[in-house]
Amino acid sequence: MLQRISTTFSGGLLVFSFLLNGVLGFFSLSVAQETPILVLDSWVEDGFEFHVRISAPPSNAICSLQGEGLIEFEVSYYTSASSEHESVFGVATWFPASDPIGTVETHSSVIGPQALCTNTSPCRIRSVQVVKTWCPPTNGPLYPPSWF
Repeated sequence: MLQRISTTFSGGLLVFSFLLNGVLGFFSLSVAQETPILVLDSWVEDGFEFHVRISAPPSNAICSLQGEGLIEFEVSYYTSASSEHESVFGVATWFPASDPIGTVETHSSVIGPQALCTNTSPCRIRSVQVVKTWCPPTNGPLYPPSWF
């Protein structure tokens, strides 16, 4: 009886090990195929407008669509009055291109707290990082022509 329990336990452990390896293999595959998106430049205007310039492969090379996608980014900043870590989030349009091997550039801005960040005491960018990318579920553009 003890040998039967031991064999059952060993078999269950073996199945669990295969499942775990399969799951971990899946995650490592998805991590290895992440889209290479680079933050090229960032700057501050008027003390509270955070501008970000991004380079990425064309959206149609990654998302298999002809319309735009979105790139969400985080701007971490600090003020001269405080060294506390604060963040704001922005969204940049991810453009398609005719050459799927090349790169496209996009620019977006996000507004910081105007009460804390001014021309005389501007906020400073600590870092910018891409949070996530998103592709629309259809082949149409994100911003279709208006009906008006």
